[in-house]
Amino acid sequence: NSRTIGQLFGNGTVSTGGGTLTVSGPFSSTFGGAITGSGGLTVAGGVSVFLSGNNTYTGLTTVDTGVLDLNDNHVIGDSSDVVVNANGVFDLDGFDERVDSISGDGDILLGGGTLTVDAPSGLFTFNGRIGFSDGGFGTLRKEGAHTLRFTGGSNPIDLLDINAGQVWIDDSIQLGDAVQLSGGE
Repeated sequence: NSRTIGQLFGNGTVSTGGGTLTVSGPFSSTFGGAITGSGGLTVAGGVSVFLSGNNTYTGLTTVDTGVLDLNDNHVIGDSSDVVVNANGVFDLDGFDERVDSISGDGDILLGGGTLTVDAPSGLFTFNGRIGFSDGGFGTLRKEGAHTLRFTGGSNPIDLLDINAGQVWIDDSIQLGDAVQLSGGE
C-alpha cells in the first residue's frame, strides 16, 4: 500500500511493501534508518529529504518537487531507478551512489561524488542537468549494458567513465574535462 507522510525522522526501519512512500512536507526530513521492500520513495511538496541509512528498497526513487540529499555513501538500493522531474534535485552532496538508471529533466548534483548507473538493459533518457554543488565536480560512471542518452543542458562532469553499454550525447551537451572509455561505446 502506498502512503503519503509529511516528514520522516529517526533511525528505525520503514517497509514499503510493494507501495510507494511519499514524503511531502511541509518541513524537511532527516532519516538515518532503513527503507526496505519492493516499493519506492517519492520526494514531493518542495521539501528536502536527507537520507543516510542503509536503504534496500527496490522500487522507483522519484524526486518530483524538492531535494533528495544523500548524507552518506550508497544509501539508495542499487536496483532502484531514479527519476528526477523538472522541479526536483537529486544531490549526492559529495557521496558515492549506485543506482539502476537515471531519467527525467531535473537536476543531479554530484558535489565531488561518483554516481554509478548500472542497468542491465533498456534505453534511459536524462533531459536534465548534471552539475556540481558546494563540493565541486564529480564522476558519472556508466556500467551495465543499457543505453544512457543525455539531451539536457550543460553537464559539468569532471569524468564521464563509460565501462559498458552505450552513451548517446546530443550536440548541446558540454562535458567536463575527461571522457574515459573503459569498455562501452
